[in-house]
Amino acid sequence: MDLIRILLKRFRIHPYELCMFVVVALATIVRFVLIANNWPVTNSDEGNMGLLAMHVAYRGELPIFFYGLPYMGPL
Repeated sequence: MDLIRILLKRFRIHPYELCMFVVVALATIVRFVLIANNWPVTNSDEGNMGLLAMHVAYRGELPIFFYGLPYMGPL
C-alpha cells in the first residue's frame, strides 16, 4: 500500500486518474477478449449514439433525428 502511495506521489497521479486508467485498461482488455471469441467488432452506429448522448448530456441539445438518419429520433 505504501508503494502505491509513493508511486502516485512521485508520478503526480491523482487516485481518480489512476481509477480512470484502470477502468479504461479493463474495458480495452474485455473488448479484445470479446473480439478474440468472435464477438462482432464495434461499428460507426455505436459511435454516433455516443456522440449524440454526449451532445444531449453536456450541451443540452435536443436533436429531432439521429445523426445521419432521416428517420427515428431520440426523443
